[in-house]
Amino acid sequence: MRRIKQFSIKWGDAWFRYDKGYVSALVTDDDVTQIDFMVNSKPFTIDITGREDEFVDKLEECGVPEMDGYEYYHPDIPDGTVWTFEVAYDDKVIEAVGTNAYPKPCISFMDYLHTVWKLPMAPVEEVVDESEEYKKATVRERMEGH
Repeated sequence: MRRIKQFSIKWGDAWFRYDKGYVSALVTDDDVTQIDFMVNSKPFTIDITGREDEFVDKLEECGVPEMDGYEYYHPDIPDGTVWTFEVAYDDKVIEAVGTNAYPKPCISFMDYLHTVWKLPMAPVEEVVDESEEYKKATVRERMEGH
């Protein structure tokens, strides 16, 4: 069985306020594996006990490991949203950050959380622009230390 060791998504406005966004933390013990979210300042729990293999497989299927070590940003937008994505499982550690830019793996995995686990939507996601013009202007840089 695959084992999730860390899972954290933070997605808020440009001033790092998460009251209309997401903050999450992994909670584990011998019997339970769950992710506790604050979505729009309201608690929401995803209990993945016994389904960690499925959860990790979906992370990989969505391409989340490809984001490791990168910062994504859109230079033409002065305000907007910021996000961090940190996950560790098996022997992998994935860290990515972004400002006003949302790589496909991040969006695909969030869609999975909404569809399969019924994670509520937050207003920060309303700014996601998947147009080709927007994607071309997005910058992807290696994070310092990676």
